[in-house]
Amino acid sequence: MKSNAAKARFPRGREVRQPTIHEGLSVYRSRQGAINRRRLVAERLERLGRDEPVLIGDYVARLQLEGPDVGYEDRDEADGHMTIWGEPFRLAGAVADIFPAEAHP
Repeated sequence: MKSNAAKARFPRGREVRQPTIHEGLSVYRSRQGAINRRRLVAERLERLGRDEPVLIGDYVARLQLEGPDVGYEDRDEADGHMTIWGEPFRLAGAVADIFPAEAHP
């Protein structure tokens, strides 16, 4: 439950133009949205012939977020993507389920 900034990764894309995005977590409103994004990244790396790991991860966590301790951005994006901000321990405590990041029926 760490942002790219907390992981000391260089900002990219919107994170360069909007530094606060670099401090947040990229999440999806649905499990399938997260799975689809990971698949697209893996396919792109393969198509480019790049032998490197998909940094999105092998699992999808479902968070049960309640209360004012979490900030949200982009809540209405068509693809279900948004950025959230919160204390890592609070976000980790909000994990309700964990699933493998593979397509489900």
